[in-house]
Amino acid sequence: MNSTLTKIYNRLPAALKEVAATYYAKRLQSFRRNETSAGYIQEAAEREQWSRQQWVNFQQQELETVLQRAVTHVPYYRSYWQQRGMEDGAWKHLENWPVLTKETLRTHNELFLADDCNPRNMYTEQTSGTSGTPVKVWWSKETTLKYYALYERRIRNWHGVTWDDPYLMLGGRLVVPVKQQKPPFWVNNSAMNQLYLSSYHLSKSNIEAYISAIQKFKPTYMFGYASSMYSLALLAEQQQLKVPTLACAVSNAEPLLQHQRECIERVFNTHMVNTYGMSELVAAACSFGNEDLVLWPEVGYVEVLADDNDKPLPDGETGRLICTNLLNKDMPLIRYEIGDRGCLADCNNGIHFKKITELSGRMDDMVITKDGRRIGRLDPVFKSDFNIVEAQIIQKTIEDIEVHIVPADGFSNRDAMLITDSLRSRVGDCNIKIVTVESIPRTNSGKFKAVISHVKSSS
Repeated sequence: MNSTLTKIYNRLPAALKEVAATYYAKRLQSFRRNETSAGYIQEAAEREQWSRQQWVNFQQQELETVLQRAVTHVPYYRSYWQQRGMEDGAWKHLENWPVLTKETLRTHNELFLADDCNPRNMYTEQTSGTSGTPVKVWWSKETTLKYYALYERRIRNWHGVTWDDPYLMLGGRLVVPVKQQKPPFWVNNSAMNQLYLSSYHLSKSNIEAYISAIQKFKPTYMFGYASSMYSLALLAEQQQLKVPTLACAVSNAEPLLQHQRECIERVFNTHMVNTYGMSELVAAACSFGNEDLVLWPEVGYVEVLADDNDKPLPDGETGRLICTNLLNKDMPLIRYEIGDRGCLADCNNGIHFKKITELSGRMDDMVITKDGRRIGRLDPVFKSDFNIVEAQIIQKTIEDIEVHIVPADGFSNRDAMLITDSLRSRVGDCNIKIVTVESIPRTNSGKFKAVISHVKSSS
């Protein structure tokens, strides 16, 4: 939602906010679900009976199709292979393709969309990722329908719920202004049967209102950022508030830490569903049975490469996760380096999928506000067309925050002002300083934390 629409939305009374949220959700649903969805879900369920060799054959066939489409219809790859030479057929073998970095994707973004696609007719995702690096991704309607059919099967159906069940959502959208002092701190989205709870108003003084709204809504399950669901559960437990039992709680977009899992499961008498994925749609995974992150083989082909070169590592050895998308053939990203490390192994729960073990991703801190709120997952601050390469939020004191920006061409005071306003709308009144830098420091694994806080919570 752009800044003008956000301002209009924020001025609406609660009842009209619900109308606006429902209208927006209906538009999303038109891409995600239609009369073909039931068939896609059934096909996904049938594939779960396949042997390991059937999955190997399936992924190999999908890879051949993706590579063929990339060299013939994707401008970036077509140019690369024309310069390198295609006569020897090297492009037919995945190991001959270069590793794709997020910076290359960001710099040449539109060149990765197939030339027979019209982006106006496609679903667009713009994500900063956890690194704060803006990237735009396009999905066709067919890709979107197939992905959300997999989502329905693997995340909901595997764990006893459906998309028709009422659920709670704790995400990064500003469903109410952060300056708002009184409830409602949520919006009822009837199109998705969803109560969207603000992640930015969770506090000791507001928790009773949250729980009252939840009890009235009668959700079946919960979905959201692990840090937000943990804050909700912890505050409810500390004030001894009665909460409904949930069929499951689905963690999305953040690492799920053990203490968060234990608290959420204990308070809501439920079980956690861990998930892994990204808007680039090169991989997707979720927990199933006793396996923590089971890869969905229809979405992407995952390799593990050595840290010091691009040599593939066997199952059981830890390295860089490199992914090639199979589902989104209109924006194929070949050997895309997602910035995470891990290793692969076979599942032991009756399905012949691969699983990710020892996953190590970015572990961001949380910003602590003056009124005691703990704000995690602040990458939505950068989900606009800002002229930046990377960004890092550093909380120096309870009142002072620095945003380190690696500027791209065209970066201006306007970008700085919009970033400042976007961050302040989430964390409240504080001193925000924009600092332009040449680079963001990396860890030994080549990653950096998108949020660093030097402030400790008083709770």
